[in-house]
Amino acid sequence: CENLKSTTLRGEINDSCDFLEVCLELGKAGYSEYFTMAERMLRGHILPSQALDVCYISDAENEDSSKHRMASRVRGAFGFPSPYGHEESPGSLISFNWDIVGGVSGICRAKADAVTCMPDGLVSVNLLFDHKDPKLEVVSPYGNDDVLEVLTREYTALRVRLPKYTDVQKTLDNLKDADFEATVLGGWLYLTGIKAGQTMRIPLAFEEHIEHHTFLGHELAFRWRGEEVTGASSQGKRLCFFPEIDVHDIMK
Repeated sequence: CENLKSTTLRGEINDSCDFLEVCLELGKAGYSEYFTMAERMLRGHILPSQALDVCYISDAENEDSSKHRMASRVRGAFGFPSPYGHEESPGSLISFNWDIVGGVSGICRAKADAVTCMPDGLVSVNLLFDHKDPKLEVVSPYGNDDVLEVLTREYTALRVRLPKYTDVQKTLDNLKDADFEATVLGGWLYLTGIKAGQTMRIPLAFEEHIEHHTFLGHELAFRWRGEEVTGASSQGKRLCFFPEIDVHDIMK
């Protein structure tokens, strides 16, 4: 929330990205659970709230410069989103903010910290987004049948952070016939015995789980699969980021 005294669920993306950047710094300092929090922030709120689909906004020419070609101008902006969508309550004001410095800064910081190198030279895949540099390529498991792909052109050992709600034993079982060694320690999947130029396919066994939250007197529920939201209790609001959770699922 932008205003700490607010009792609504109207958020503010610059504040969200301030928290994101703090989590990334704590993750790099050795508190890996904050990388988990950072990816959940990105996938569950920050990225879905960017105005990319602007079909509901007029793009007509207008003599009033503040309304001229609004859809074209607002596309890509961040605003004041609620946890589940753009509309905080039925009929409430929906606004976007052209002061996008905080949103862009947070996403750039996340991109820079998605893959880092430890002081001992070990490469750490902290956030499971697509990544490409001269030495390493990563294909996210989201949208790739839950399979993480890693191509290393130089490194012979690295670690991958396991997302929340991953069946660790099942993931290891999926790798029992792999031509590299895979071990789990402290929420990280360590990969050794790698050959330069080798592509590793890592099937991650994501579990689906519903989380319930009470915030400012509001009851919220989100269905997660790994660190991606697949449904939310939006209670009939418009312009929602996720499919509505069935009321019977919420009670489970």
